[in-house]
Amino acid sequence: MKRKKIGAARAFFPGLIIMIAGFLPGISCTTRPSENRIQNPDAVFSAGQKQALLMQIVRETAKPPEALDKTDETEAYYKQQTDLHQWHFVAADGNRYYYFISRPAPSLYNKRIGLAGVFYSSDRLKIKGFKETFRTFKMKPEELEQKGALLFEHWVSEKTFDEYLPGKKGKEEWIEFPDALNHYDSATRKWVFGSE
Repeated sequence: MKRKKIGAARAFFPGLIIMIAGFLPGISCTTRPSENRIQNPDAVFSAGQKQALLMQIVRETAKPPEALDKTDETEAYYKQQTDLHQWHFVAADGNRYYYFISRPAPSLYNKRIGLAGVFYSSDRLKIKGFKETFRTFKMKPEELEQKGALLFEHWVSEKTFDEYLPGKKGKEEWIEFPDALNHYDSATRKWVFGSE
């Protein structure tokens, strides 16, 4: 009888340890988003929230419309641009959100570029404190999906992407901006020539 109880305990405790270990990342004291918090945006936002946030990201990253004086025409332009974008990944850290999106690139081969950055939102509807962090070279969608996932995970977990900057991976192309000649200017929210 005792042997059966001991055997049951031996079977039970390893499983209990695995269960506890599975919960530990969620109760970690660090404020850095962990790998299991990198998600599909559909799992984090409602359809309305996702659309509202994506349109605001697009307003910050897309080329401004030219010669559009009417508000409704400008709104239609950004709505059209938003429809061309795809939101791949998001990681939440309180009210801070890390994003990775893509949009079509000028190409004969249906290529896209990836854009990653961070913003704050207390209600998941309005963006504050926006900053674009890096842009990728243009790639075919399947390549961008794979490289984008790796880049985003590395950046969110390690807070750096230096090893993927231009020239760091030989001839293999990963991040286009920032590079040695261009940096992101938070004041104008544009990539500009020159050192920071």
